[in-house]
Amino acid sequence: MSRLNRIIENNTISTGPKVKENKKIPVYNGKGKIVRQGNTAKRKKLAIFLFIFSGLLLFLYVPQIFIRDKKEFVNNYVKSPDPAFIKQESDYYSKNLSEDYDGDKLDNAAEDKFNCNPWDNDTDNDGADDYYEIYISKTDPNKYDGDILLNYQKDLDSSSGATAKTPYKMNNVILWADDYNSKAYGTVIDTPRGYHFNNFKGYAQFPFGENIVAYTTDGGRYQKLEYLKKENAWYIDGYHNIEIYDSPIEEGVKLGVFFHPIYVKSNFFTKTLAFILPSKGFITGEKITASDIVPDTTPIISADNHDINYNIESGARFKRTTNALSDLQYVRSMIDQNKCVMVSFYSPANGELRGIIYGYDNYNRLYIADEETLTTLGTICVDEQARKILTGDGELVVQPFFTWYGLGFSSKNYDRISFFAAANGGGTNIATPTDPTIIIPDEPAESTSEDNPETATEINTETQTEAPTEIPSETPSETQSEAPITEVPADNQNAPE
Repeated sequence: MSRLNRIIENNTISTGPKVKENKKIPVYNGKGKIVRQGNTAKRKKLAIFLFIFSGLLLFLYVPQIFIRDKKEFVNNYVKSPDPAFIKQESDYYSKNLSEDYDGDKLDNAAEDKFNCNPWDNDTDNDGADDYYEIYISKTDPNKYDGDILLNYQKDLDSSSGATAKTPYKMNNVILWADDYNSKAYGTVIDTPRGYHFNNFKGYAQFPFGENIVAYTTDGGRYQKLEYLKKENAWYIDGYHNIEIYDSPIEEGVKLGVFFHPIYVKSNFFTKTLAFILPSKGFITGEKITASDIVPDTTPIISADNHDINYNIESGARFKRTTNALSDLQYVRSMIDQNKCVMVSFYSPANGELRGIIYGYDNYNRLYIADEETLTTLGTICVDEQARKILTGDGELVVQPFFTWYGLGFSSKNYDRISFFAAANGGGTNIATPTDPTIIIPDEPAESTSEDNPETATEINTETQTEAPTEIPSETPSETQSEAPITEVPADNQNAPE
């Protein structure tokens, strides 16, 4: 019984009323399901977090949609062109139909007959001049044909055993093209601040040795080019203005807080901020270099001798568009000699404006003054370029030229520019008849290079020079366009990997 008693003692049965346990009343949602209170609190916290995070993202990234860049340059006339000179230009042209204004072996009468542009030797800009298309290829000089240069380059390489990736030299720069489009149409020329590439994708080896750094300045920001150390080659992607330095430019980060810039040194934290933050808005961040924040202190090289004599009744200034690089170099040389230069801007629709060029700078700007009052009218911005042309002689040449705009005129609108007189002994009709061209040889140049990409590095070792801080910084040599473009022979040689 003792065991039974113990069990009874441990399980004493209460004779009082049962007390119900306190249980939480369940909460149901609209679908009739029980809502657990703990989950609701977590969801509220998550919702608050997402709301704050979304608001932050909207604050950072949405304003850039509505914030405009600096007002774009509006190329309006600063002084109305005189329409009276349209008749003078037309009369002068009618009296000179036997002349060849653009040097393509077609006189002006023939240009009119075939509806070509008398001031442009390649009317349709497809790489074959008007004479070549009319009499050699039998194609339409007014219809762009993108395969003319391409097929010519392939045939040229086939005859010499070269390929698209065989390196070649242009203006003392060794090039490896990515494909035949780049090899057929790509060009590189010297500029006052470095080099300018047109239509070229591939690697380039500059003639300054290995201890250099190449930057593109497109978009107003300095960006280091991709570099292959083994081949000492830099990658060019299409159109680039290139500046060469003997050491890297100091990097930094520009932070913006409500449009107030803060410049800080580059480190992991600041570079991360520059990566995360937008480039426009209330809070911004972007990578920059020291050159991006240095104020434009480029001096204007100017002349004050504006005693220029010319015959306003003569229409000779309408004869040729002086947009060759040799023309531009001549103007700079006159300014260097303290001689101003007369310039005519001509719009076929609106007439002529004449001015005096009294200065230039290394950013390819020409400074123009009114010929009567000598007050400043503004600047002309020029862009140095080059194009390959098949000539009527069956030769492939490179023609350096410049495009330009300003004072309401623009080469893109088929307006014409003519440098036609200079002060005190500068002479009239200062432009040379034709620009020196670079003739591309039919056969590769001789070389002892082997069949590997590194041979291109060895080709130039005897002519490499010590690089200055910025290379080159001077006005391009007037003989640059006479340098031959040669193949660097290396059968089956591939571009740098």
